[in-house]
Amino acid sequence: MDLLGFRDCPMKVTALPGASKRTRNRIRENGPTFTFVKKGRPASLTGDGVLLRSKRTGWFGWLPLEEVDMVHDKDFSQQVVVEDSKR
Repeated sequence: MDLLGFRDCPMKVTALPGASKRTRNRIRENGPTFTFVKKGRPASLTGDGVLLRSKRTGWFGWLPLEEVDMVHDKDFSQQVVVEDSKR
């Protein structure tokens, strides 16, 4: 997954089939829209991960890249623009 250019972008995140219970719970409790912060290999994971911040709850943490599907949430981006223009 090429994530260059998506830093600080709203992403709709879903758990892939076979994702761990932890990943499914984090998405269910804090998602589905997160801000993508960065991709990396933290010591807490065995492979690559994505650092995300929840748009809804503020949760901030790593999820295994191999367990999630992320799509740029254009609807959320447009919603923010509309809300900002109302101010």
